[in-house]
Amino acid sequence: MKKAPITNGDGEISALFASKMVPAYAAMDESAKAAYRRKQLQRIVRYAKAHSPLFADLYAGLDDDFKLSDLPVTTKNELKERFDDWVTDRTVTLDGVLGFMKDLDNNGKLFLGKYLAFRTSGSTGSPAVVLYDKGTIHVTDAINWERNFPTLQDRNNYFIRGCKSASLCCTPGFNLGSGTLIYGQSVNIIRRFGSKLFGIFTPLPELVKGLNRFSPAMLTGYPSVMSDLAKEQLAGRMHISPVLVVSCGEYLPDSSKEIIKAAFGRRVINSYVSTESGPAANECPFGRMHVNDDWIVMEPVDSENKPVARGRADKWLLTNMSNFIQPIIRYEMTDRIIYHDEGCPCGRTTPWVEVEGRTNDILRFRGEDGEVAIIPLLIYTFLNNILDAKSFQAILHDENRLEIRIEADDMARTFEKVKKDIGEFLAKKGVRAHIYLSDLPPGPDKSGKFFHVRNAPKSEPQP
Repeated sequence: MKKAPITNGDGEISALFASKMVPAYAAMDESAKAAYRRKQLQRIVRYAKAHSPLFADLYAGLDDDFKLSDLPVTTKNELKERFDDWVTDRTVTLDGVLGFMKDLDNNGKLFLGKYLAFRTSGSTGSPAVVLYDKGTIHVTDAINWERNFPTLQDRNNYFIRGCKSASLCCTPGFNLGSGTLIYGQSVNIIRRFGSKLFGIFTPLPELVKGLNRFSPAMLTGYPSVMSDLAKEQLAGRMHISPVLVVSCGEYLPDSSKEIIKAAFGRRVINSYVSTESGPAANECPFGRMHVNDDWIVMEPVDSENKPVARGRADKWLLTNMSNFIQPIIRYEMTDRIIYHDEGCPCGRTTPWVEVEGRTNDILRFRGEDGEVAIIPLLIYTFLNNILDAKSFQAILHDENRLEIRIEADDMARTFEKVKKDIGEFLAKKGVRAHIYLSDLPPGPDKSGKFFHVRNAPKSEPQP
């Protein structure tokens, strides 16, 4: 049997290798898995050292006999400051990527004909650009195909229903969900006719009408949006019957799990995904999110980056072993997790995690006809699409006063665009808000956690 090539010759993981190794990994014994992970790690470290000036500096003097702990911890702010040295393709520059991203129609298209571009902020409040080479896309596709289906019957039912998949995404904007779907539709005939993107800014009645017409076999998206749709289903206004319901992109509270299951008759499957990691963990039939440790390394650590063997960790360090254009190695992820290394009834021996979070801090405005509830993600999307903003935050105070905190070179111009876009959006919802520019910079709340969009606590001064 001919061995699948690992890469296409330029550092990218080949589609054949990804599609073969994702299922093959599950059948390996523990020693074979450990050896496989070691080779994966050595490959990405060697490539980063040879092709990224930033990592050449960080790994000066490092030989192949390194331990993971020998590698320095990296942070988003440190890496983004040297973006042009961080990437491994010398034709890629931050100015070039940002210029490409100014045209929202480029979402899902390849920058320089090679890379998908995304924008992410996470919980640090500092926007960053993340690129995926085709190899990263191949690995992401292989993991999602192999591990998003809890049972073989689920996959068979999906085929019977024509592989029709509905994705609830933020549009417009260079986010992981919409970008990978649009790109997939352009290169895969099944996705072209079987998948459809539904923007979460679409008015709920129109969204319901569109989903009723499409009748998806798979429904994927943010749990806050799916909870609203579940209520429409229970009220009889929506009547779809997906065989698979997948939650990603936000914390999934138990209340959302219950209402979604009640509406669709399916247990919602949770997937832990970030732009930097891709699919970090996928849920098994027993509700445990197993780490995809064949393609990422997840190191749970405390606040001082000391290892946490099991249990609650303040954060974790990510090593993505599929991204060769923008190496992400021992990269700080500030999500709090509970790390488990005990066995699972599903038979998988890989570690599994619980991602700690809180239910969405719904913004409650006073509208023309009563209260108007807005999920933070909607406001966040407008802020994230402002490429001039280095950091941003929106805080809702009493009496519909929306405080905007921005760090940008041209504060006035950036704020005016934010005010216009958010103001028009809220007006369509029947909300008249006083949107104003704060004198304060974006920053964490009293707990030390950064939220891009939040309500002001009653104890917080109301400017």
